[in-house]
Amino acid sequence: MRLRGRKAEVELVELGSGAGHASAAVEEPALLDDELADDGESSDPERGADRPRGWRRVRRAWPVALLAVVVGGAYLVKAAREQAALAATHELLAGQEAFVADLGRVPGFLWRVDAPEYWASPSSAGDVVLLQRAKESGESVSVALDRETGAELWRAEPQDDALSVYCGLPSETFAAPAGMVACVEQRRTSGDEVESIVLQQRDARTGEVRSSRDVPTVGFGVAPWRSDLLQVEMADSETSLRLVDAEGATVWTLPLLDRALGSDSWVNLQVWEDRAVVSASDRALVIEHDGQIVVEVTPAAWGAAAARARPEGGQPEVFVTPLLGGGYVFSYWASSHPEKLVFDEGGDAVYEIEGDPQVIGLDDGSAGRLDAWNAAGGGLDLVDSTTGELAQHLGRWQYGSVYLLDGKAVLGGGGRLRAVDLTTGEDVWAEISGGDLVASDGAVVVVHERNVELSWLRALDLESGREVWRLDLVSPEAVAFAIDGALYVHDDGTFARLGR
Repeated sequence: MRLRGRKAEVELVELGSGAGHASAAVEEPALLDDELADDGESSDPERGADRPRGWRRVRRAWPVALLAVVVGGAYLVKAAREQAALAATHELLAGQEAFVADLGRVPGFLWRVDAPEYWASPSSAGDVVLLQRAKESGESVSVALDRETGAELWRAEPQDDALSVYCGLPSETFAAPAGMVACVEQRRTSGDEVESIVLQQRDARTGEVRSSRDVPTVGFGVAPWRSDLLQVEMADSETSLRLVDAEGATVWTLPLLDRALGSDSWVNLQVWEDRAVVSASDRALVIEHDGQIVVEVTPAAWGAAAARARPEGGQPEVFVTPLLGGGYVFSYWASSHPEKLVFDEGGDAVYEIEGDPQVIGLDDGSAGRLDAWNAAGGGLDLVDSTTGELAQHLGRWQYGSVYLLDGKAVLGGGGRLRAVDLTTGEDVWAEISGGDLVASDGAVVVVHERNVELSWLRALDLESGREVWRLDLVSPEAVAFAIDGALYVHDDGTFARLGR
């Protein structure tokens, strides 16, 4: 028997299509001569009688079925790769300020509770959401909610002479043990003057007070640090820094200044995870919890320019600000000397720059390690964190945080929201928007828009800027939050978690 090739015309008909449907020619494998007869008939009468009618049409359709399997498989492979890439992005972004997973579809209200106060601010402690609510009179209450159901677990309200109770203080500052939450209670004896402050450790699920200690309200500065207190103390001829444990014993003492602080001087204390930053007059320090000095800066670091910048009749002052991405910014108080000194986490000087640090809400590392600065001459500068070299100058007025995702900078300002290519500096897309960036999952960005009558959330595709979904809110005063990987809204007297 001879083998012979032929072409078969196969119609690809879309459901509901009419005239003008598409057709395609598919090369059919070589067929045996005795398999070319129609309707199951064979050139061999004896064999043809055994074949079911229509067998040949089945054999002719198998290339189309194979094509469907191949195309379907290609789509499955593509989807699997996209899911893997998205999972890798989520791993990079997890734990960052504005990250919330799975924002590709419009969320619903997972739960909603009453929050009639004019102001509410959430924080998170594991599976507990801590909602701080304040009245216009200034009195506040802390409410603990189950993260999954919104059920109220407990609340801490001012009692007796207490002015307010605030729970949900940053864990990096207080380092509360697992299952615990730090609270501060302000007490008064008369009027609204704060007489004392009490630091508490409460069980996150029950609200039971497990420990309590008084915090001094006098002196130049005091800050809780884990279970200890960091205090600035002044004598006649010196100013020192002292860490005191829960029993009141001194853990360590550091000399801060070789003189007493004047009445026109001030001290700034900030605890940042395992380190504290201290500014006192013309000296600024970054210190470890064990008292080791990581960075020390005085006006001498700026050389002769510091002397020229000294305010006439005033004291020189140095300030230090932690960078969210790691490292520290030191600035010298004088409008005529805007330079900043940037040190890395190891205490090494990296670069000098003019301008003010800008918050980076999300960074997937696709453009390398970058710091963001509102440039002294206007616009936004993105600089290499390790060298200080300018990576990109975006000559646009900018407000709010910046997202660095997939080689793009997403930022708002001047009534527009933009995604800018970090290689070319050109807009990938731009939307008319006066809204605030709220969250992103690395594929879409969520923006909170408002006008005088209402507000709403919009999700925009990172690649194209097209609107993926919109969720209308009730009040123009609504506020949206991204906290610990979840999306919340305080709106029209309620507080709700969004999701699917």
